[in-house]
Amino acid sequence: MSTAPFSPPGYVYSEAIDAAAEWLASQPVAPSPIIPIMRARFGLTVVEACQACREAGFISGRTQ
Repeated sequence: MSTAPFSPPGYVYSEAIDAAAEWLASQPVAPSPIIPIMRARFGLTVVEACQACREAGFISGRTQ
C-alpha cells in the first residue's frame, strides 16, 4: 500500500479497496451486512471496507 498522489492526508491506496469498490458499485442491491462481507471477500480492514463503500458511492454516482 502507498499514498496516492494528490490524495487527502490519511488516504491509503490499495488495489483491494479499488476492487471492492468496483464490485460493490456493480451490485444492483448492496448485500447486507456489507462491511463483514467485504472484509471476508477482499481481505480488507474495517477502515478499508468503509473507504471502499465510500468510493463505490462515487463510482455509482458517475454511472447514473
